[in-house]
Amino acid sequence: MSSLPEPDPLARRAHRPARFPRPLRRPGQGSRGPTESAAPRRRLRGRLRLPGLLGALAAALVVVVVLAPAISVKLFGEGPAPLVAHAAVTPSRSYAPTALSLVASATGGTGRVTFSWSLNAASLGSGAQVPYVVSVPGVYTFTVVAVDAAGRTSTGVVTTTVLSPYPEANLLIPAAVSDLGPTLTVRWSSTATVSSCLYAGWGSVNIPAFVSCTGDRGAAAAGTGWTGSFATDPDDPEPSPLLFQSAGSGVSVSVGWWYNTTAGTETEGSGSVTTAVAPL
Repeated sequence: MSSLPEPDPLARRAHRPARFPRPLRRPGQGSRGPTESAAPRRRLRGRLRLPGLLGALAAALVVVVVLAPAISVKLFGEGPAPLVAHAAVTPSRSYAPTALSLVASATGGTGRVTFSWSLNAASLGSGAQVPYVVSVPGVYTFTVVAVDAAGRTSTGVVTTTVLSPYPEANLLIPAAVSDLGPTLTVRWSSTATVSSCLYAGWGSVNIPAFVSCTGDRGAAAAGTGWTGSFATDPDDPEPSPLLFQSAGSGVSVSVGWWYNTTAGTETEGSGSVTTAVAPL
């Protein structure tokens, strides 16, 4: 048996990979050289990943918050707008007698809207437009109630002033000072014939027409002078409106009044007015 040749040590050394010289280490540099600076950079990149993730989550949250209302509106839709009733009257100021037109409208609500009118809790009819005739001067407040298909309601109010076409003048007598139930005495004189209407203790300048000044509600008199006495309410003393009406304008009326009690005259006063047609 032939023996294998001995390996040549020089040939084995020739096949070894070439070795490069190690870089020179700078003062203070570790024994591992440049590889030691790579690890801190890798650790730094790892720490930067968490803030980046939080920033992305914050941006996504902002998008969701901004788009949420639009998404909810698109998915579920908006509810109906509140029902609001509107009332109007023409004319808003006129002479008696007058024909009024009450007009109602509404905004919002659901489906068909119906309207019902009333005056001082008395029904005047239903509809978007209702006629009404006024023959007595005064201030009138009309109420309309709107009801939609869902049963929602809304109320509207409108006021109109109806004036007397005749020359008139009014004067308000103050209320009694005491609660002893004094008697009110009124005396007036005029430059021409007038009709007078006194509502003792009513306390309102919104005086009804003369046709209502009868019975226990008041007293009426016509001529160029008159004197009358009335018992006042001791529990609720109030002013007393005094109204004059003449055939033509420019009639002057002088008025005097006083309150008498068992102890004598309590208070007294006087005034003068001139009849004229109230302007529209």
